[in-house]
Amino acid sequence: MGRAAAPARPRIAGLPQLSALPNTAAPRIAVFGAGAIGLYLSSRLLAAGLPVTLVNRPGSPLPLPLTVEDGERSVVHTDFPVLAADRPKVHDFVIVTIKAQELPAAWPQIRPWLGESGQLVVAQNGLPWWFLHRLDAGSVLRAADPDGRLLRGIDLARTIACVIHKSVDRIAPDHVRAFAVPGDRFVFGRPLVSDENAADVAVDRLIAAFSAAGLKAESGGDIAGAIWDKLLGNVVLNPLSAISGLDMAALLADPAHYRTIVAGMREAQAVALANGLPAGRPPEERLARTAQVAASGHFRTSMLQDRRAGKALELEPIVGAVLELARRRAVPTPTLARLYAEAGQLSP
Repeated sequence: MGRAAAPARPRIAGLPQLSALPNTAAPRIAVFGAGAIGLYLSSRLLAAGLPVTLVNRPGSPLPLPLTVEDGERSVVHTDFPVLAADRPKVHDFVIVTIKAQELPAAWPQIRPWLGESGQLVVAQNGLPWWFLHRLDAGSVLRAADPDGRLLRGIDLARTIACVIHKSVDRIAPDHVRAFAVPGDRFVFGRPLVSDENAADVAVDRLIAAFSAAGLKAESGGDIAGAIWDKLLGNVVLNPLSAISGLDMAALLADPAHYRTIVAGMREAQAVALANGLPAGRPPEERLARTAQVAASGHFRTSMLQDRRAGKALELEPIVGAVLELARRRAVPTPTLARLYAEAGQLSP
């Protein structure tokens, strides 16, 4: 699969364009993974005129035309700049949007896209491979990095974590729908930071590129706290939605499911506190954004989307990782353990 010849870059009315970037050359961006969020990000960055390449599995052509909705905005792509993962070209940023459990096997294919100065941007759900290393230097989070290859092989100094607060659903192979709600944003930060006040040119450049595409982006300072805050919802909502087959609105409307959600979130908060992490917002406050997403349409969590598509669930990085941290501090997690066991029966 080669790059499509000179694809037209659709523009969405009202978005800032390439001129919104600082006085530097526009960064070359590869989006590694053609799932819902990868297609959404590629579409928005392309609409701003940024040089973007979507990296797909070899032999997996992108269905065209492709429709990408975002609230009241909609764009139809009749062409798209795509390269197969086994045909690498060096980029300034490689944004990885594949499922977290796929990263260890995919890393050898991702590495050549970075070159010697490229920045790896990890935009995935769950706890990343470096999370336990941050708490206890040299320790491997087995749920995300079973054999430790990621901790050994990835330069954390050239890694940027991305926490995505944007709900996106691939409702058909050729149709992606994003839900626009207050609080949508992309939070960037370094896994290991010695001085949180130090300037980071790469992170600033990435934020400028997202801002040019009309995507709210910010630096998260302590990115570990931002990761955990998002995980508080995902650790319960994702497996419960896969088990029940219910979308977000139906989950929140069911009193029994709501009690399960709150109980699981409180267990996750206890795990955070035991490991010296901030507990985050109260469950009811954390669920306020979830209710906004639910009210905007029939949103399905990523695990529910994967279950219906017959794909493996993101169970280990989202739930297994929290249980791994719980075992380190002997924190009881009966609700999370039950959801983990039940969802585990669903994976192909």
